[in-house]
Amino acid sequence: MAEKVFAEGLFVDVKETEYGEIIKLSIKKEQFIDFLLVNVNDAGYVNIDILTNREDKKYAVLNTYKKSD
Repeated sequence: MAEKVFAEGLFVDVKETEYGEIIKLSIKKEQFIDFLLVNVNDAGYVNIDILTNREDKKYAVLNTYKKSD
């Protein structure tokens, strides 16, 4: 299994409200722009997955999946 690359400059938080769950993203501009520039794929995308750890906290990681031919 490949090592996780955490999305630098992107922070995930979840708030429970009376209307349901709200996933909140906070972006630290300069740090996230640098992360995007380094991790852009050949198609011009940066794919990021939002995952949940064992303590039920959300976090963001780079999706490095490449479809095999």
